[in-house]
Amino acid sequence: MGYTIANYKDERHSLLAYQFTKKHSILPQNIQESLNRIFDYVSQFTNILFIQFVDAKVLKSYLQYHHEYKFTKISFQDAMKDIRHFKFYLINLYGVELNLEVDFSIHNFNLWLRV
Repeated sequence: MGYTIANYKDERHSLLAYQFTKKHSILPQNIQESLNRIFDYVSQFTNILFIQFVDAKVLKSYLQYHHEYKFTKISFQDAMKDIRHFKFYLINLYGVELNLEVDFSIHNFNLWLRV
C-alpha cells in the first residue's frame, strides 16, 4: 500500500491542528475561537504545512473569503480580531515573529478597496 493524497491530507491536517492548538489550554476562549477559525481557513484553502508560513497574503485572502460571504459567517470586526489574535499567538506563545508587510489597520484605504 502506497502513500496517497488522502494520507497526505490527513497528516497535513494533523500537523496543522497540533501547531494551532499547541498552547490552547492557557489561552482565553475568544483567542481559541479565533485560532480555530484561522486554522479552518488555512487547512481548507491553502497548502500550508507549517504555521510560520501563514503570511500577509494568506491573511488578506482570509479577509477576502469572509468578504465574499458578506461577513455573514463572522463579522468584519471578528475577522480583524482573528488576525490580531493569530499574530499574538505566533509572536508571544509560539515564538514566531510574523512579518506582515501589509498594514491591516483601517487607515490602509487601498487594501480595503481591494478586499
